[in-house]
Amino acid sequence: KREGSGRGRSLCVRRGRVKASGSEQAAETLKPQVQAAMAGDGLSSQDPPLDRLLCRLAQAAQDRNFENNPFSPGCSAVEVVVAGAELRSLPHSCCPNSFLELSALLPGPRPATEQHCRLPLRLLLSALRTIREGEALTMSYIDLDQPLDARQAALRQRFGPSFVCSCFRCRFELRRRSFRSSGCCLAGGGLGSGFLEEELLELAALGMQSARYAEAYELYGLVIDRNPSHGDALHGRGAAMLEAGYWLQAHVHFRKAAAQAPQHERLAAQAKKEQAYHLGPDGFGLRGPQLGSSESSSPFALPEFKGYLGGRAFMTIGTSPVVSDAECKYVIETAERHAAEQSGWTTSRHYAVPTTDLPVHEIPKALEWFKELLQSRLGPLLAEQWGSSIVGQEGQWMRMFDVFIVKYCASQQRHLPVHKDQSTHSFTISLNDPSEYEGGGTYICDLGEALSPSKGHVLSFEGELLHGGEPITKGTRYIIAAFCYVEKPGAESSAPQPFPELEGGRARKRARTADSGPAGGEPPGENESGESGGGIDWSAAAAGGSSFSFGF
Repeated sequence: KREGSGRGRSLCVRRGRVKASGSEQAAETLKPQVQAAMAGDGLSSQDPPLDRLLCRLAQAAQDRNFENNPFSPGCSAVEVVVAGAELRSLPHSCCPNSFLELSALLPGPRPATEQHCRLPLRLLLSALRTIREGEALTMSYIDLDQPLDARQAALRQRFGPSFVCSCFRCRFELRRRSFRSSGCCLAGGGLGSGFLEEELLELAALGMQSARYAEAYELYGLVIDRNPSHGDALHGRGAAMLEAGYWLQAHVHFRKAAAQAPQHERLAAQAKKEQAYHLGPDGFGLRGPQLGSSESSSPFALPEFKGYLGGRAFMTIGTSPVVSDAECKYVIETAERHAAEQSGWTTSRHYAVPTTDLPVHEIPKALEWFKELLQSRLGPLLAEQWGSSIVGQEGQWMRMFDVFIVKYCASQQRHLPVHKDQSTHSFTISLNDPSEYEGGGTYICDLGEALSPSKGHVLSFEGELLHGGEPITKGTRYIIAAFCYVEKPGAESSAPQPFPELEGGRARKRARTADSGPAGGEPPGENESGESGGGIDWSAAAAGGSSFSFGF
C-alpha cells in the first residue's frame, strides 16, 4: 500500500484488487509490476492512461495462472487453518465437491453464530457442484492444476509418504495411462467402465475449467457412447471444440447435437441463434436501403479504412460511416426499450469475460436491421478487408456466431479485461459519438494502443488478437460486437477431426488467462503449420490463446 501525496487518493493493490487511484505517484511505485503485466504489449508513442494500467494490473494479480504474474504467489491465494473437527476430517479429492470460502463480514449487527468472531471474517464451506445423495463431502488440499504424478507427490509431502489418493480422478487417469501404454483404443466403453456417468461429467467439467480441452472432449465422448442423446455431454463436447479453436467443427457438431437432443435448452438456444443469422447460400449481395433513406438511394460505396499489424486489424475512417446517424440512434433506442420491457441488460451470457449486453437475435427489429446491414454493407466491406479468397466475394462465407449490443458505463461496467475472442474474426460498430463519453475503445495489446472508431464506423480484427475494452471514465458508450467464423462451401465435409493429438498427448490450451501466445511449447505468433499472421486457413484452423467464452 502506498499513500499518494497532496490531493491524490491512495492506490491499494492487495490480493489481486485495485482499490482506488488518483495518484500518479502511487502508479509510479508499482511501475515494475505494471511493466511485467504488460510485457508482451506493443510500444505506443503515447503514455498509456492510468485507468488502463490499473485494470491490467488488477487482472494480472487476480490470475494465479498468468505466466507474467508480477506478484508473489501469496497474493493469489489464501491458505486457512481451520480449528474444527468436522472440517479437518473432510477427505481430499482431486475432483472435490466443496471448498472453503473466506469473506469479510459486513458492518452492523451479526447473527448469534458470528458474534464471537474477533476478526471481521467469515469462513464458509461451499458446494462446487450439485452433491449427490449419499456422496461424502470432499475438498482439495493441493493445487489441482497438476498432472497425476505431481499431485500424488504433493499429497505425500502433505500427508506422509504412505498416502495414496484413490479419488475417481486419479483412478481414471491411472486407467487412461494403462490403456495408452498397452495400445488399447481409448474410444468405446472400456476406458469409462466402472465410473458413474456423473463422475465422467465432473471430470470433463474440471478439464474445461483447467483448459484441458482435449481431455474434456474425450470424457464427454465417453458419456455420449453410453447415451447418444445426452444433452449436457453433447453441448460440453461442442464447447470443448470451441475453446480449443475448432470453430467450424464445433458448429457442425452443434447442428447435429441439436437434432440428437432437441429438448436440451442450451443446444436449442444455440440452434435458434445460428438460424436467426442464417442468410442462405444466396443471401449476400442484396442491396437494401439504409434506415431513413429512399429506395432510389445510390448503392453503398465502400468507405476508406486503415490497416494495422500487417493486415490483422482494420478500422474504417473518413466522413462516410458504414452505419448512418439515424441507424445508430434507432439501434440504441430499440435496445434500451427492449431492456426496459424485458428484464434489463444481461451480464451473464459470456461467463469468462462478462459484458453488459443484449443479444441482437432476441430483438426482432434489431435483427431484421442487422441482417440487411450484413448483406448490403458489412459483407462487401469484410470481403474487401480480409480478401474474397478467405471470406467470399461478398463476405458470404462469414458466419455470425454471436452478435450483441454492448453498453459500457463509467458508473457500472467500465472496461473489459484483455482476452481473445471465440472467433476467427470479430468486429465492432460504434453507435454513439465520442463526445458522449471519455475513454473507451478497443485496446489491442500487440499494437500497444486503443482504437476507437468514430460513430457509425467499424473496427474488425482477428479473433485471436489479445485485446480488451479500454476503460470508460465518463458517460456511456454503445457498440455492436460480433464474433464470426469462416465456413467455405464444402468445408463441413472436409474439416479435419478435432484434437488429432488425443492419442498421443495433451491438447493445446486456450487458457482463460492473458498469456501472450499459444500453450504447449509453440513459439508465440505461429499457428499449427508454423505460419504467422495472415497465413492461417480460417475455415478449419485451431488456434491457441485466451478465449471470450459463452454461456448460451
